[in-house]
Amino acid sequence: MKKIFLFFMVLLTGCTITQSHDLTNDLNFIYHQILENHPGIHNDRDPSFKQHMDAQYSIAHEQLSKNYYLDLHQEIIKDFCKSFNDSHLWVNYPEKTPVSKIPKTHRCFSIENIEPKIAWITLPTFDFDTTHEKEFASVLSNMAPLRTNHTIVFDIRGNQGGNSHFATQIIESLFGEDYTQQQQTLATKDQSVDWAISPDNVSHVKSLSQRLKLKWIEQVSKCMEECLTSHQKYYHKTNSPIEPSSTFTHNVSSKIIVIIDGCNVSAALDFIDTLKMMNYPITLIGQTTKADRLYMEVRTINLPSKLGTFSFPIKVYRNRPRKDNEPHKPDIECDTTNTDSLKALILSIKN
Repeated sequence: MKKIFLFFMVLLTGCTITQSHDLTNDLNFIYHQILENHPGIHNDRDPSFKQHMDAQYSIAHEQLSKNYYLDLHQEIIKDFCKSFNDSHLWVNYPEKTPVSKIPKTHRCFSIENIEPKIAWITLPTFDFDTTHEKEFASVLSNMAPLRTNHTIVFDIRGNQGGNSHFATQIIESLFGEDYTQQQQTLATKDQSVDWAISPDNVSHVKSLSQRLKLKWIEQVSKCMEECLTSHQKYYHKTNSPIEPSSTFTHNVSSKIIVIIDGCNVSAALDFIDTLKMMNYPITLIGQTTKADRLYMEVRTINLPSKLGTFSFPIKVYRNRPRKDNEPHKPDIECDTTNTDSLKALILSIKN
């Protein structure tokens, strides 16, 4: 019996060592991906970035060498990523066999009239696939008639972002494309973006350009390729100035309310930013949002262990109006878990 038990322990230990080796490779891989592709490495406005990364890497490497359990190794690597305090940098090790499956409520893109001339617009995400395209297109096509409503409510509870292009489209459909672009450019006239140049980043953006077929990303892709050829660290993209003769207006007269919560991040925050750029009164109700750093545009790649993925940003904002890791706070704080209570509150808000 003792011999059988000893053999079992040796076999278990052998499996654990193999798993340990894989996750050490994951840590090394993540470190080198950041080193080669992250815009923080050469960011003179974030001079402690690499020093922080090296220090946390050493701590994580030592912790991995002292532990022999897969779950602990995953937590160590997750903590390494969390140490950057960046909602766009994370590692994901999915559960193979979840303890329990809790069904998720599917929230659709929709417009509902909770009272005549009071439209409730649900925007659950800006990261959606083809199954949501018709819903989203329907919302876009019905925005213009709402411009003279009494109230427009944007419900972005649970919205964790995605593609900010979709967020901007909502606002363009309400205020008009010319006015929206004008106001964005005015509000961000001092803002620019540095895209980190590396072979993998250039390949990623080229693929993105081919898939999305958008002129601006096609231009970024072309310029990044040129920067790679000339061995530059960044492609520096500035905003195009507006000609003084180009002055656009809008015909929106509705009261605009946005319901926010602690899930909102990334493109959901961009949506709020852009609404505020319209030089139009916006009321935020709910809970304080999450925050994001100035590092944006996420790439996601598989880990060597094949147990998960690593996500990280590849561009950095310069002079963004909303500061680094600055959240949006509600003008009226309230519970966001009860939709009926929220509707009652909105109906009570007077002009």
